[in-house]
Amino acid sequence: MAKMALRTISAKSAAALDQELLSSGAFSIDQLMELAGLSVSQAVFKLQPLTKGKRILVACGPGNNGGDGLVAARHLFHYGYQPTIYYPKQSKNEFYQRLRKQLEDLKVPFTEDFTGALKQTDHVVDAIFGFSFSGEVREPFPKVIEALASTSVPVLAVDAPSSWDIEDGPRDSGPGKGFMPPALISLTAPKPLIKKFTGRHFLGGRFLSPEMADKYNLDMPKYEGLDQVVEVPEAARVLGFDRLRPKPNMVPRAPSREALALLKHSIRPSVVVRSQTRCLFSSASRPTTLSHPWSKESNQTTRNTATFSHSHHAEAVSIIPTTVDTSNADFKENKRQMDEATENLVNLHTKIAQGGPQKARDKHIQRGKMLVRDRITALIDAGTPFLELSQMAGYDMYGEDDVPAGGIVTGIGTVNGVQCMVVANDATVKGGTYYPVTVKKHLRAQSIAQENKLPCIYLVDSGGANLPNQADVFPDVNHFGRIFYNQARMSSMGIPQISVVMGPCTAGGAYVPSMSDENIIVENQGHIFLAGPPLVKAATGEVVSAEDLGGGKLHSEISGVTDYLAVDDAHALVLARRSVRNLNWHRNQTVTPQPGFQEPLYDPQELSGIVGTNLRRQIAIHEVIARIVDGSSFDEFKPLYGSTLVTGFAEIYGHKVGIVANNGILFSESSLKGAHFVQLCGKRHIPLIFLQNISGFMVGQDAEKGGIAKNGAKLVTAVSCVDVPKFTVVVGSSAGAGNYGMCGRAYSPRLLFTWPNAKTSVMGAEQLSSVMEAVGKKVDPALKARIEHESEATFGSARLWDDGIIPPEHTRRVLGMGLQMARGGQNKGVDQSIKDVSGQVAKQLVAQYATIDDKGIHVLGGYPGILYPPYYWWQAGAMFGTLLDYWHYTGDDQYNEMVREGLMHQFGEHNDLMPSNQSKNEGNDDQVFWAFSMIAAAEYKLKDPPGDKPGWLAMTQSVFNQFVERYQKEVNDGNCGGGMRWQIYPWLNGWTYKNTASNGGLFHLGARLAMYTKNDTYAKWAEKTFDWLSASPLVKDDGTVYDGTSMTTNPPCKDADKTPWTYNYGIMIAGAAYMYNYTNGQEKWKTALSNFLNKSSIFFPEDKGGVMVEVCEANKVCDADQESFKAYLARWLGITMQMAPEFAPVILPRLQKSAVAAAQTCEGPSQHNGGPHQCGMKWWNTGFDGIGGVGPQMTALNVISVLNAQRVPPPYSHDNGGTSQGNPGLGTGGDSGGKSLPKFESEITTADKAGAAILTILVAVMFGGGSWWMLS
Repeated sequence: MAKMALRTISAKSAAALDQELLSSGAFSIDQLMELAGLSVSQAVFKLQPLTKGKRILVACGPGNNGGDGLVAARHLFHYGYQPTIYYPKQSKNEFYQRLRKQLEDLKVPFTEDFTGALKQTDHVVDAIFGFSFSGEVREPFPKVIEALASTSVPVLAVDAPSSWDIEDGPRDSGPGKGFMPPALISLTAPKPLIKKFTGRHFLGGRFLSPEMADKYNLDMPKYEGLDQVVEVPEAARVLGFDRLRPKPNMVPRAPSREALALLKHSIRPSVVVRSQTRCLFSSASRPTTLSHPWSKESNQTTRNTATFSHSHHAEAVSIIPTTVDTSNADFKENKRQMDEATENLVNLHTKIAQGGPQKARDKHIQRGKMLVRDRITALIDAGTPFLELSQMAGYDMYGEDDVPAGGIVTGIGTVNGVQCMVVANDATVKGGTYYPVTVKKHLRAQSIAQENKLPCIYLVDSGGANLPNQADVFPDVNHFGRIFYNQARMSSMGIPQISVVMGPCTAGGAYVPSMSDENIIVENQGHIFLAGPPLVKAATGEVVSAEDLGGGKLHSEISGVTDYLAVDDAHALVLARRSVRNLNWHRNQTVTPQPGFQEPLYDPQELSGIVGTNLRRQIAIHEVIARIVDGSSFDEFKPLYGSTLVTGFAEIYGHKVGIVANNGILFSESSLKGAHFVQLCGKRHIPLIFLQNISGFMVGQDAEKGGIAKNGAKLVTAVSCVDVPKFTVVVGSSAGAGNYGMCGRAYSPRLLFTWPNAKTSVMGAEQLSSVMEAVGKKVDPALKARIEHESEATFGSARLWDDGIIPPEHTRRVLGMGLQMARGGQNKGVDQSIKDVSGQVAKQLVAQYATIDDKGIHVLGGYPGILYPPYYWWQAGAMFGTLLDYWHYTGDDQYNEMVREGLMHQFGEHNDLMPSNQSKNEGNDDQVFWAFSMIAAAEYKLKDPPGDKPGWLAMTQSVFNQFVERYQKEVNDGNCGGGMRWQIYPWLNGWTYKNTASNGGLFHLGARLAMYTKNDTYAKWAEKTFDWLSASPLVKDDGTVYDGTSMTTNPPCKDADKTPWTYNYGIMIAGAAYMYNYTNGQEKWKTALSNFLNKSSIFFPEDKGGVMVEVCEANKVCDADQESFKAYLARWLGITMQMAPEFAPVILPRLQKSAVAAAQTCEGPSQHNGGPHQCGMKWWNTGFDGIGGVGPQMTALNVISVLNAQRVPPPYSHDNGGTSQGNPGLGTGGDSGGKSLPKFESEITTADKAGAAILTILVAVMFGGGSWWMLS
């Protein structure tokens, strides 16, 4: 672009060009304006993103530029902007009148007060005169131009600022003297005036034939899309401009008939509505060659036509436009009603949050105890929210017995970065005893925790069951005993249970701490016993104090019931936080968004004015959705069918969701549409959000003839059976069977919340009256009043029909927390399905290495760890890594002994992973893949080798030490500033090549060793290697990863082999993920990981269905090595979901699509009696493609089994149960002249010891010192 020679076109030439287009039949005037207006709207999008302000004032003149402005306004409306049009001299041309009618139908406002509108806009489009300006400027435009010249609001001029001369630029006198707008878009081609223009300059165009472009000397930058604008760089403007006349004797050629047909289809003005505007050009069924006036090469480019060829347009068409007017009387009245209801609710919540009566609270504090909500505040991470559940529980249920919040506080909070379920008794409410609603609330909290795999923290301070209510508390299936049943079940599922005993735990309540995985008790305050002192005295005559019977010291020192003794509440909560820190649980922050998410474009505070409390009025559900989802962007599904149910895809804090929202009563069509959409989300593993405002299904003879019972049942069935997280928000009514079809409480949403205006009932009080009158019964006013009362939100919330009442503006935040919470959950049956399919694929993979029978393992390649040709040694090591992953993700350990034997056979004479049969022909990347399997064996706790052999950790350290020595030798020799060579020995091909696999391997190993040993020395080497890679041609700042660089260039390592391979990206992604976790989310590693993941999207192209591909697949030339590369990207994307779970929303959809596609290729014939599940190479093909073998089998196994990554614990390390033996000095003599190895240490117990040993050995043996290496 900097070398581009811009050629301008005079006003006369531009007019001639337009005339040729019209006279030749290429385009009509309205088609030209459509294209011009589209370009103008794109320029606005580039200058004024929606996040910078969406109010756009479009000033239109009476000529063609005014038409351009009108078209631009229509497009801007559909992008999500709020255009206002100033059009004082309206053309009577039929096309202009149609444009105005379209805009009026869209409720785009026209204004006659330009000055007033200018004060209330974020951006102005000056489409008044352009280059058609000549003669006297007539009213009202002089004042308009003066206002434009003096405003501080950004202005985009179309073709020319309205006060300028098209040839000579700004005028010396008259209206707008000296006017210099910030931006200008030139249509067709730049005019000579741009010599004087100093702002941002955009080019936007129309379609011409190549000959016509050549005739008018339009040698301009190449355009990549049909409707694109480009910005001219400042450097291009200093090269001068040519004012050229048309060349003679050129016969213009019109664009192709296909292009013309597309254009004509796109602008049927009488029928343009939102959906058609979004689908401009979409009716094309085949590729069409279109010529762009600024690209002589464009006639050679064939592509599928689409209006929105740029990514920002694909996003823009999904933005929900808003028609909300906050100054409207209805809006204000709605807001007043809702604010009043919300204020009443806030006052009620404030009172409930106080807990028991003042006397009870004072007594509680005098005993040295913290109030229950103060305990929770001290427990959760500072500055993070606590989502309290069912705060209204028990409200107005027990007459004079006031039971605020049901006497127990439950909710979701973040403790040491881990989302946990907190269940805390409030001893100020009836001594913390359990009423029926208390039990129900406790069980609901456990149900949420179990379904979403949330660790549970119980803050116990309870007198047990409330005896007067014992019949409704004690014996039934969902009574008190179920609490302990749930604890046992969750603990067996690996969901941590932690108790903090801060008061009495009597009788059955004693089982809460006793059945926990860990428990803490407060000295002289917490007590655990099956029978308290009075009952003991009555039963046995023994007189004993509560502390001596079941106090903290007794249970911590003698009985062993409790694990930790705290001196007070605050100390106990610190110990509880420490217990969570040691869980080795996923660090799920409260709302972890996908990188780059957008807040809604519209203010969520407007929801109260949109909805109100009068449920007789229809809720504008699109306006509600627009204030909940990211960027107000919603991809609506079947928008023209069954419109009383709105369905579509969106994101909330970066989490992909499907939305099902009522827009009226449910008919057969809307029921079928809903069932279809729910099933789609189930297949795609997309969580569902239900926005309920439903009075029921349609009734009547016509409805019954149309099958409403059957079709409604299909929706209910789909909602019942879909196996994804579901969330429900009642934004209005929830009546009758509509409650069922829209995922009411009985349909197990993960969370269900209501708004203050919500009503839930079989039918409304008025409908009940009508039914009673229809059957001839007198309406009982008391019954009507009771039904009305029982439908209120507070009545249902008190009985836990929901999980709480929330203000409308909190909906997005609450759903974000819920979606984050659900990421820990497990869809019943999915993990087993993954295990089953993986098992079949693994069997075929193993069959290509060995047969296993009663007599042992028979390796087909002759020696353990050797594959038969054409597979090299490194690939066997990679295969063992795949089988270790398979064991980790499925629990199937049947191949572990075979893997263990194969790994140990490679140790070599010097325990350096250089066995005699490979030692003279292996490369660094060969060696590192075996090291990857060694560290995986340590991380997954594969049984260590016998005591006379090094452990898996020690063998990994051996390779790391060798790599450091080789790296440092390159530094000392002045070879490219560091970095390892591809090969270890000079006689091997590739000795003068430094590749990413080897150096990325050092970075990757260092990160994993740091994570396993918690020794910062390894992390420093990982960072040092990463920095070298980033400074070399191999890794770019934007996350691009290349294959290698030659040392034979001048200067050495100048350029890179830019072939993108999946395995190189996988190595770098995993290394960055381990460093991100090890450094607790350091920004450097977050950025690196995000960039690598973004760039790795090239391996999941949309034209292949988003399925993973390797670069060599297109040409069908993948060799045996390359056929396995996808396995390693899949493997390390899986581990990244464990190390950096907030990136899982980016990774998991890619893996899911690829896994499904890979499984569908596993139809090849059996090899070596492995079963008929040989997998193919090209997953984007249907069925087995004939390319089988070890590589494709590994890739399929990795990408399928890794789907369970979020369902299994992350890798072990020394501080959470890892047991592999290390030797930090191993490997320092392997290829360094036969130096004797350091004395083998049988056990490394601390990171300090490991660090000291490495420091001593590396400094002494490798490079003789260097203070930068010192451990901090």
